[in-house]
Amino acid sequence: MKEVNYHREVGTEKVFELSALELSDIDTILAYIFRPPDSDFYEFLHRLELLFLKVSSKGKSFNSLW
Repeated sequence: MKEVNYHREVGTEKVFELSALELSDIDTILAYIFRPPDSDFYEFLHRLELLFLKVSSKGKSFNSLW
């Protein structure tokens, strides 16, 4: 398990806050993403898209739990 650092430029305090770990043995990135209720929803979506692009550029895929 190791901390994922390439997501740091995507996160912005009070808009898109996240923490992520890479579980190397099962090729999975576990991320906690938080959008404060009073933040700009469209800016949050933009940053979420940037995160998806960043992760996929590293050759990783997405699985989600909603």
